[in-house]
Amino acid sequence: MFAGVSRIVRPGLWGGVHMSMQVEPNGAIIDFDCATGEIDQPISVDRQGNFDVAGVFIREHGGPIVQEAPPDLHPARYNGQVHGKTMWVTVTLTDTLEVVGTFYLTYHQPAQIFKCL
Repeated sequence: MFAGVSRIVRPGLWGGVHMSMQVEPNGAIIDFDCATGEIDQPISVDRQGNFDVAGVFIREHGGPIVQEAPPDLHPARYNGQVHGKTMWVTVTLTDTLEVVGTFYLTYHQPAQIFKCL
């Protein structure tokens, strides 16, 4: 890699247990068991495959949904590492410092998501 040139995470579906990430050149749409997320910038990696990007995390809940209720939206950091077709990512809510979890994903693997009822 040349100095000043960054790489981005390979676009496509990355799936694992409890998380799915649809990576696009300009960000990602994320699905969790009882939440969704979004990254609205390219996910650039350094020479070691590390990344750290800002995004949002939106909690979902089971049961009836009130149309007027505001979403339970939190700013979040998505940081991790990519090696070939594997990725790990830790999600941290930056307003509460809560670590949602660390997830292990594989490129082109369907996710095992268990939605809230």
